[in-house]
Amino acid sequence: MLITFSGSTGVRTIISFVFTLICILKVFVPMLLKGYHPIYLALIIGVVISTVTLILVGGFTKKAYSAIFGSIASSLITCVLAIFFGNLFNIHGSILQWSESLIYSGYQNLNLTLIYQAGIYLFIMFRSYTWFSNWYISSRRRGSW
Repeated sequence: MLITFSGSTGVRTIISFVFTLICILKVFVPMLLKGYHPIYLALIIGVVISTVTLILVGGFTKKAYSAIFGSIASSLITCVLAIFFGNLFNIHGSILQWSESLIYSGYQNLNLTLIYQAGIYLFIMFRSYTWFSNWYISSRRRGSW
């Protein structure tokens, strides 16, 4: 349906979605289990995914570049705020569902609080570039560019 309404931009959007899934499942999760810092890892993966998606959907245009810059700046701000307020409100990730089974299966070194904060950051970042993709597709269809 996406391809029907938006044509080649829809195909590029689907490619960016597949790229996102691969980055999360094949890069982010294995690196978390190896003990890398969750917030830094989420920031790097999020910026890469955001940049690739915005280039695929928007092309090499000034608007895509400004969206990439805005995405990187908001990513940094979001990570700093997540760490600050997570510490301020004592948000603890070990109360999450399935956290005990993860710890008992040999991953005691994981910092579940930081993984929880990284997950919140990635969700917010993915939602923002999904909004941009939808806006870009609808504005191209209306011919407002």
